[in-house]
Amino acid sequence: MHQAPVKVLLAAAVVAAVLVLAASAEGITLQNKHGFKVVLTPTGATIQKLFVPSCKGKHRLVNVVLGYENATGYALDPHPNFGATVGRVANRIANASFSLDGKAYTLQANDGSSSLHGGAVPWAKAAWRGSASRDGLSATFEYTSLDGEAGFPGTVAAKVVYSIPAAGSSLAINMSATSDKATPLSIINHAYFNLKGAGNGDILDHIVQLSAHHYTPAAEGTLVPSGMVAPVAGSPYDFTKPKSVRHDLLRANGGAIRGYDTNFVLPPPTGTSTKAPEWWAPGVNPQAAHDAPTRPLAWAATVTEPRSGMRLRMLTNAPGMQLYTGNSLDGKQPGPGVVDAAAAHHGQAAAHAGAYYQRYSGLCLEAQAFPNAINTPGFPSSVLRPGQAFSNRVTYEFSCA
Repeated sequence: MHQAPVKVLLAAAVVAAVLVLAASAEGITLQNKHGFKVVLTPTGATIQKLFVPSCKGKHRLVNVVLGYENATGYALDPHPNFGATVGRVANRIANASFSLDGKAYTLQANDGSSSLHGGAVPWAKAAWRGSASRDGLSATFEYTSLDGEAGFPGTVAAKVVYSIPAAGSSLAINMSATSDKATPLSIINHAYFNLKGAGNGDILDHIVQLSAHHYTPAAEGTLVPSGMVAPVAGSPYDFTKPKSVRHDLLRANGGAIRGYDTNFVLPPPTGTSTKAPEWWAPGVNPQAAHDAPTRPLAWAATVTEPRSGMRLRMLTNAPGMQLYTGNSLDGKQPGPGVVDAAAAHHGQAAAHAGAYYQRYSGLCLEAQAFPNAINTPGFPSSVLRPGQAFSNRVTYEFSCA
């Protein structure tokens, strides 16, 4: 049954000088003295809700991420990875297979012929172990992915730390991992943002600017990169100057549905200006480099909602970023017993306040390794080896334009 999106702009009194921490079976809530609040659930180490002080009207908070109203939905129903920690390998592995150190591995094909977001054992549905800091400003989630899980080699110990400042509106996510065997690894956060408020219309008028001067094109109708690194200039993928999502939306290759589902090549984390992807080398994993945990974060994206003036700025140490505009959200209620992973990815999920999200209801900015890197020698490697430490760090900063 079709349901129109429900406006979700939650009013709340701004918390005074006391920092608040709430932990329960539903998860962990972090909140600072300015009212900035993050609700986290251990299923998928997920951002369930993210409340930002409104740019229009005092003492109002706007929940800017899509997701379920109740945390139980993340475990019981399929969903398109709303706010979740995604692994073991986020995005797509072509033909659901790869070879590593002379050995062939076969995965589950759950997105056409590709393995998507972990395949048979998605981390977005896993039960992570969560704990909160005493000051209420950070939470840590841990998960152990055993050797052979979903067809991948090695036992991986993964950790995600969410943290907020004592004052201000920003969320830092630190994703790290080690493995006892060589394995492809790309851990991301899959939050869908709508700066109008979750369930309050689409993101087509959101203004986007990206730092990327290159992207990794896919063949028309597919979403697996061809292996090329192409300039964005003159293409629908040029966001080097601010433009609305809708401006070139119908020219963008979103697979079977028009829209953005595209990996962009990010510039050097040093913050220096360059139009060439020079800071990573083909076949070398920049997310396992010795300086990855301390490397300065580089600006990747700015998104502005023009009516309210709410602005989101993203910084990361990752080599790539997937811009996804919620092309496959279909606004439909899932039928009983729907468990197919591809159907889950394609948008059958309940929104906050009981609505069902329509197409283009949110956009994702996914800091990541390049899709299908394990099968593409010319891309930066996604392989993590014993003795190395994986690092993917991202910060989302909110302000008023």
